[in-house]
Formats: sequence, structure tokens, C-alpha cells
Amino acid sequence: GFISYPRTETNKYRPGFNFNQPLRAAVEGLGITLPSIEAKPRQGKRDDGAHTPIYPVMAYKGSGIHLRVWRYVAKRFLANAFYRDALKTERSAELDLAGIKMKAAGSKLLEPGFYEIYDYFRPSDNPIPRLEKGEKVTVISLKLHEGRTRPPKRLTESDLLKLMEEHGIGTDATRASFPKLIMDRGYAVKRGKVFKPTDLGLKLIEVLETIDPKLVTPETRRRVEEFMNLIEAGRISYEEALEKAAEEYKKLFEKLKDRIWVEAAKLAST
Repeated sequence: GFISYPRTETNKYRPGFNFNQPLRAAVEGLGITLPSIEAKPRQGKRDDGAHTPIYPVMAYKGSGIHLRVWRYVAKRFLANAFYRDALKTERSAELDLAGIKMKAAGSKLLEPGFYEIYDYFRPSDNPIPRLEKGEKVTVISLKLHEGRTRPPKRLTESDLLKLMEEHGIGTDATRASFPKLIMDRGYAVKRGKVFKPTDLGLKLIEVLETIDPKLVTPETRRRVEEFMNLIEAGRISYEEALEKAAEEYKKLFEKLKDRIWVEAAKLAST
């Protein structure tokens, strides 16, 4: 393959990792000059025990989406391990305009660092001038903007996957199936790039929440994921984890079982 195993949550390199092969692959594929510094990767905290962070294995000479993905992996690998930190200066000011407090802020990139190669999220410069306390400035123009509070935007697939990761639900390998799963079960539909809950999905959440909020919040599922991580780390056995998880789910099941047919009838009527 052209990149290492992609479905990994690992973001730290283990001691002894050989950076030379992926470095040569990235340099050849991107057509750039070999970096002159040694590998000093910025280490994360996650290690799934089986895989390394994603890195380029061979130079890719194709085109289209495959090339864009490969270039992203290669550039991120180089930025993480072979480029220095970027240096940005930020400046803010508070002004008094006829008794009304106004604030301004700006920033400028002084040293691009890793943005030289990893240019996807390079911040734009929007500096403000250096001001002294008590200094007077000239008002060039005034504009009044009227707006209204808007409800939160509907979730896109990437929004949903990001929320699942933040709440510790699933792994990189399993989360990708969830968007399709909720649509296959009729809980949501996709309109363009965003999800819209169906009447069935809304009713299901409403019914389960009245029985116990833990049935619809991330905590219960996250606990199971935590048990699996503890097994992987060797801190508890499979049997212990299974017993603890079953105990938590049994409490919820006991609350649900006496009302399951009544609630099922409610859902069937939607």
C-alpha cells in the first residue's frame, strides 16, 4: 500500500520507529527537498497497541481523490516530525468610542514553521497596529449590523463522527458505520450534507428519555468503550469488564422491560 494502516487511533510513535522510509516516500511523492533536521515528532497520548500513526509508505503518482488523500497524509507526517513550531503574534486593543467600549484583535504569522509544508489550515494575517494607552485614533466609518439568534445548525456526517469521538463512542474503525446505521433504521434521513431526524427517531429519543436519560446520553456507551480500553491495557480481565457492563445495562433493562410493549406501541403509531 501507499500509506500505513489508516483505521488507527494511535497518535504517538513508539521508541525505535524508523522515520527514514516514510520520509523518503514523502519527499519523493511531494517532489520537495529533504528536510535538514532530525525527526522530532510531536507525540500524542493515544496508542492502540497495534498500529503506528498514519504515515506514507510509498510515493503515490496517481491523481484525483487518492492523490489528495496521500498528499494530506504525507504533509501531515512531515509537519509533525520534521518541521518546527510556527510562531504567531497576537494583539488586542480596547477603544472608547463616545463611552462605548469597542474591542479589536489581530494576529500575524512571524515564522511559518510546519505551515511551510502543511498549508491546509495556515492562518491568514489580519494584524492591527501597535497602540499606546491613551492614544487617540481616527474613526473612518461606522456600520450598524442587525442580526438574530439562530438555532444550531444540523449535523453533517463529519460533525456526527467528531461528536462521537469527543464523547468516546466507538473507534476510528467502527464510527464510520453509524451514519448509515441510523438511516437504515429510519431514525434520520440525509438532506444534502446534513442529517434530519425522522418522526420515528424523535419519538424514540422522547420515549427512552422518559424511562431513563442514560438510555439516550453518551455516558452508558462510553463506559463500555472504557472497559474495552482497560482490557487492552491489561488493567482488568474480559470477565470483569463483561460483569461490570452487564450490571450497568441490567439496571436500564429492568426499567425498560415493564414498559417495552407500551412504548413499542407508541413507536409503531408514529
